[in-house]
Amino acid sequence: PSYREGLINLHAKARHEATEHQTNDDDDDAEGEGGGGGAGADPESLHLPDDSTRPSVLADRTEATRFKNVFAAPLQIDAEYRAPVHRKTDADAKFIHKALEGNFVFSNLGKAESETLVDAFEFCPKKIGEKIIVQGEVGDYFYVIQAGSVAFEVDGTEVGTAKAGGSFGELALLYDCPRAATCKATSDCQLWRVDQNTFRKILASATMKNDNEVRDILRKVPFLKDLDEKYLNKISEALSEMKYSKGEMVVRKGDEGNVFYIIKDGKVKVHDIEVGQSKYDDQVLTAGGYFGERAIVMKEKRVANITTIENCTLLCLSR
Repeated sequence: PSYREGLINLHAKARHEATEHQTNDDDDDAEGEGGGGGAGADPESLHLPDDSTRPSVLADRTEATRFKNVFAAPLQIDAEYRAPVHRKTDADAKFIHKALEGNFVFSNLGKAESETLVDAFEFCPKKIGEKIIVQGEVGDYFYVIQAGSVAFEVDGTEVGTAKAGGSFGELALLYDCPRAATCKATSDCQLWRVDQNTFRKILASATMKNDNEVRDILRKVPFLKDLDEKYLNKISEALSEMKYSKGEMVVRKGDEGNVFYIIKDGKVKVHDIEVGQSKYDDQVLTAGGYFGERAIVMKEKRVANITTIENCTLLCLSR
């Protein structure tokens, strides 16, 4: 298989193992928020510029990717949720985008969700000496520093600082837990902030909308259209979404394939088609089209080359 197909297979295996782990781990939640390794165990999570100070007490979380039962309260949301929009200049929006880069909390957001999130940030100026976050209080805001400086204190002792370009409080977007540090303005500050509820709704709405789109695409595949909702959901959850650039070869003729593809958007060219002794004309497939079913069902080698005509997003199902 190609590198891409190897990656798809790896994702499929990881999902399978994660599902098994989830089943076995349901009764093992003792170290949750406030326990060893849980959300409440670390001081306030910070994302600071290179010249800000971050002592070991404020080190990066080693369990940043542990998202099991990450939200304390259930969320009521639909795919058409509209997030609030707060006025800001293009320069302000660009600054916030830059501040979010490299932060694990936002790493899986798509372009549209990122823009919606940035629009939802509200301006929050603070005067010198004013407390922004108080240790021990339950907070639900994440902050980006556009101007000014902030000091971080744990039990009255300063443990770090941050200035323009820094951010702090992202764990409040994920967990309902007491703040682990006090954050105080050490000069007049220009801050931008977004709350947990808005962040969660943006993320949930985008996920729900994408899931609905994927199920609609699956219903258009002839041999999947008669499946009930339960099985469509299972297939949807098993899919990997991969992006391909224009001119990139997706499938190479003669390769052993074990991935089935559905085109979410874009176009591909199926060329050099040969089945047995028969050769066929080239074909162009567009959104909703699919290929690779022979390889995944009958375990045959690929019978054609398939190359993208334009940038494509493909839904991939590993055998």
